[in-house]
Parts: sequence; C-alpha cells; structure tokens
Amino acid sequence: MFNTPVVLFCFNRPSETKKVFAEIKKIKPIKIFLVMDGPRKNNKKDIINCLKVRKIISNINWNCRVHSNFSKINLGLKKRFTKGLKWVFSKTKSAIILEDDCLPSKDFFYFCENLLNYYNKSKKVKFITGNCFQNKKMKLKETYYFSKYSHIWGWAAWSETWKMYNDNDEYWDKYLNSKKFDKICENKKERKYWRQMFKDIKSGELKSWAFYMLMSMWKNQMLTATPKINLVKNLGFKKTGTNTKKIGIKSVLSKSNIDKPIIHPKKILINKKADEYVFNNVYNLSFEKKIINTLKSLIN
Repeated sequence: MFNTPVVLFCFNRPSETKKVFAEIKKIKPIKIFLVMDGPRKNNKKDIINCLKVRKIISNINWNCRVHSNFSKINLGLKKRFTKGLKWVFSKTKSAIILEDDCLPSKDFFYFCENLLNYYNKSKKVKFITGNCFQNKKMKLKETYYFSKYSHIWGWAAWSETWKMYNDNDEYWDKYLNSKKFDKICENKKERKYWRQMFKDIKSGELKSWAFYMLMSMWKNQMLTATPKINLVKNLGFKKTGTNTKKIGIKSVLSKSNIDKPIIHPKKILINKKADEYVFNNVYNLSFEKKIINTLKSLIN
C-alpha cells in the first residue's frame, strides 16, 4: 500500500487514462482523488468518451478512500484545474498529482513520497516534479537538483504551495515589469519570453493555470526539486492536446532507475546551468517553433 494521496485529473481520453490509471493501480494508494471535467456542450464524442473514462477510473480493486469531484459541465482546462486543486488541498496536506496523459514510472511515486516527507517543513523547497529535460551529458552525483522551473507533467506539492497560487492578471502584469522579476530572470531573452507567454494567456491564445503557479513560485522565491532522470512520459503530444500540440518537447521515460536510497543535495541552491539548458532547449525552442508554425499558417 502507498501512503501518499494520489490525484488524477481526467477528461475525454479513455486510451491515455487507462494506461495512467493502470500505473496508479500498481502502487495501490490508500487515498485517491479523482477530478474530472464534463463534456463540452453539444459534443457527442465527449459524452461517449467521458463515460468510458468514468468506467475506467471506477474500477478500484484495492482498499482505499476515494474522493471524487466530477463536473457535469465543461469547465475548461484552467478552471477545472484550479477548482480541482483547491478542493484537493482543502482535504489533504500533500499529494501527488497526475493528468490523464502523464504516464509515470514506479520510481516517480517513490521519488515524490520520499521528498514530500524530507522537505515537509522546508520554507524553500515547495514543489517536486517528475520531469527532467536534461541531455545525457548532465552529470550529477545527487538524485536531483533544484530548479526555478515547476514542470507539471507529474508533480507533487503541499497545501502550503497551493495557498501561494495567484491568477490575478493585474498583479502579474506589475510583477513581470518589476526588478524582482528581473532578478529571477537575469537573461533579457528569457524575460521577453515570459512576458510574451503572459500576453498569449491573457489574450486567450494559450490556456494555462501552470503559468500562474510558476509565477507564484518565483514571487515567493520557492524552488522545485527536479530528478536527474525523467520519471514521467507525456502521452498528450497529439492534435487533441490543448497546449502540447504546439510544442516540440520530447518526453520519454528514463531507462535508468532512481537512486535508492535517494542522495539529497547538501545545499539548497538553484542549478543555474541546468536551468539555462532547459530555457534554451525547452521553453525558448518551443517559442521559436511556435513562431515558425504561425508563419507557415500565414503562408499557407
């Protein structure tokens, strides 16, 4: 049995949900939170697929406490996540969170639970991710490093982390033009990237709750524990993905296993070299591809 609560967000993807739920079933969490969005209006395919998903996640064959939060109407990505996470963290002090397209390795659960306990009283480490986008050249003696980026394809946090969440656009408009933001993002190119990201979200071109989570972490000077190997594979790189269809990140599970026991860093400091690599090869690369895709659509 697994003692840490596990949260699964799902919607209309029975094929992906089945794979992810199968991994959750293997560890048998003693408490599970099921959060589901409702079908879009007048969408018969959604109605059919949502019913299939509900059937999959209702198949719980181990002894555990089940908490369900199913929306009858379609709330959309941002609202479903913010309302769902608010509900989850009103009922538990910590949790591991997965989406229906985030396929975890068994080590992902071990890693998250270990660090949730280890940093339970930390005032600095407030987020744990299962994602690693580093190249094979990265050499790290410890099991993980500290990053300013809070990747959300499989993650864990505490209720205290969620209390920091703020999605007031006026608030972030001021922050993104402040000296405090400049200190977090010393690179002019990166500052430009995140300001553009904010504009895209405000305009509705992008739908994101995770951006506000990241900004909330930065504003409160909190760090994310990031594994040196990738522990979660994203299955959502399809045309149906709300945001992933526009980016070019590869997400594959590592063939290596996590260190057991986990080797903790001696100091809580950002690995600037690792973060620089992520910005140049994940965020900024995606932004450039997005511009190219936009230009192609205009030409065509």
